Amino acid sequence: MKHFHKLHDLSSVITGWTICIRVLRVYKKMITSNNFDLRCILVDESGDHMEAIIPNRYVSVYLPSIKENQWKRISTFLVCRIPDPVRATSNELAIWFMDQTIVTCADAKETILFNNFTPFDFIVEDTIPTSILVGT
Repeated sequence: MKHFHKLHDLSSVITGWTICIRVLRVYKKMITSNNFDLRCILVDESGDHMEAIIPNRYVSVYLPSIKENQWKRISTFLVCRIPDPVRATSNELAIWFMDQTIVTCADAKETILFNNFTPFDFIVEDTIPTSILVGT
């Protein structure tokens, strides 16, 4: 059985990570009116969530292989702080895709709390603590 790192173990000071995750959401983060990064919300089998950022220059490379509700193995990526004040998950770190990032299909796993993320309605209604949405 192949060893995968857990999302909660990832750190920006170490490289060589390999993770097995499920892609929960894929969405565009608009930079300008005709320029965007691709963002993903990932979850591992422990139920930990992390955002992934695919810069615009790599979107055409990775978009065909990143689909919602699919399990993937990802390796050769950077781990960095999320540059935006508003995050899609409570995790302050994100996975940054590079030209060397490898994405392959993985066998489905069981997850714990795998859809445990903040509903958009809670944000609009201002009923969620801002510590979940805004970095400190």
